[in-house]
Amino acid sequence: LEQLTENLEKNIAQKDEEIASLNEKVQEQTEDISEMSEQIETMEQLSARQLDSLKLQEAELNKAYYIVGDVKALEEQGVVEREGGILGIGRTPVIKEDFAKEMFTEVDKREFRLLPLEAKKADVVSVHPIDSYNITGEDIAESLVIDDQEEFWSASKYLVVVTK
Repeated sequence: LEQLTENLEKNIAQKDEEIASLNEKVQEQTEDISEMSEQIETMEQLSARQLDSLKLQEAELNKAYYIVGDVKALEEQGVVEREGGILGIGRTPVIKEDFAKEMFTEVDKREFRLLPLEAKKADVVSVHPIDSYNITGEDIAESLVIDDQEEFWSASKYLVVVTK
């Protein structure tokens, strides 16, 4: 009986040591998990900031600007000037080298496809490939329609339309 009691006490002591060792391992693993959770949270925050930054950069890259008006109004706003002609006759409007950018309306060039004009005549003064857009209307210039946005905005992100 004493032998049995002694063996059981040894077994209990061994089991207590094993339990203590296992508790220690569980504590270490809990700390590791906690540390990894913090790292994951930090990475998620960094990823979210990078995604926000990319969205801002994408929005900035896709900004385009337009302005529509008659020659006189656009001259007064500092956007165009007239060049060429003889004695003031036959001069054509061109964009000023240092035009007033604050006068333009900002758009997202991915979504901007149609510009209502409702004028007798309209000419695109800015540099845009002629086959990337068209001006609709038979008797009047109803609207400017962009057929190929990527090509249209490839030369300039500023659209200047002179109406008459």
